[in-house]
Amino acid sequence: MSSSVSSSSRNSHSSHQSSSSSSSSSSSASRISSSSTVGTRILIGHRKQVNCLEWDRKGDRLATCGMDQSVRVWPIERMGSSTELIGHTGRVDQTHWFLNDDNLLLSGSSDASVRFWDLRTNANVANIAVGGDNLHMSMSPCGKYIATSSSQDMLSLIDLRTKRVYYSAKARYELNQHSWDRTGALFCIANGLGQVVLHSFNNTDRPIEKLGLIQAHTGNCFCLQFAKSGRYFLSAAADATAVLWDVEDVVPLRSYAHCSSKIRAVGFSYDSKYIALGSEDDVVHVVEVGSGDRVARVATDNASTVSLDWHPSKHILAFSGQHPSGNVMLWGTGL
Repeated sequence: MSSSVSSSSRNSHSSHQSSSSSSSSSSSASRISSSSTVGTRILIGHRKQVNCLEWDRKGDRLATCGMDQSVRVWPIERMGSSTELIGHTGRVDQTHWFLNDDNLLLSGSSDASVRFWDLRTNANVANIAVGGDNLHMSMSPCGKYIATSSSQDMLSLIDLRTKRVYYSAKARYELNQHSWDRTGALFCIANGLGQVVLHSFNNTDRPIEKLGLIQAHTGNCFCLQFAKSGRYFLSAAADATAVLWDVEDVVPLRSYAHCSSKIRAVGFSYDSKYIALGSEDDVVHVVEVGSGDRVARVATDNASTVSLDWHPSKHILAFSGQHPSGNVMLWGTGL
């Protein structure tokens, strides 16, 4: 990343391309939506709204969690069934797989705890008290640290090796989604002021140092995600836009204006060719990154999108909505 951090608002995006819902699909992008193998599936198991979902690194299992205080694990070879993990005493807002051990899963709850689950026995093997709920959680690319933030805007860093909180700080703004870049040296936070705040990260007593900020949006910036390629990150906000950023130079490359309401969840496909935009439109918009063309509108059962995640090696998207049924939807090729 360059030493200087450029600042740009949505109104000054004249230097990069903008894509709207009127865009026509390019021939290369249309393959994912026109393929005869594109299908959908519904996973039924949770009793209330699903707040978060994530594929494991091999794509063999999908983890979900929600308002019913449970975590579920769905094996892909038998997606109709799931294993329920019970122990939390409040809603479960976050679940993440360990990067270094496929048998370990994390969950964060409004009961002010982060729990470790061993899937060989389906047992809760460790708990960490974090002093607040866990609205957002992210894991460092080395797999040694997680960051969790609360509705009280407290950011906490946890060392997964020692299972302790080693850093906490109260923010002066609303904390939303956060993430590390692929190298682990850059840690970014989306906030309620429409900004993306950039920090350096290291494993010292002062693990994060502010580098600068981007005035990325005119409304609350809810979403932030890095592409697996390492070249881009995506921000999205209450202003109904998503913006693609160059990681190295921190400049906007393209904006996407396909949504008509607040964007609540975003994700890059495994090959960084597509993004999914989940908003309060009651559909998920699937968009080609390069052209900006929308290639699919996926219905969400008349519900605002809460969480989404692409399969790590296939064009399969899992998503959940703000719906009391607790259903999880799968859409993509090969279903």
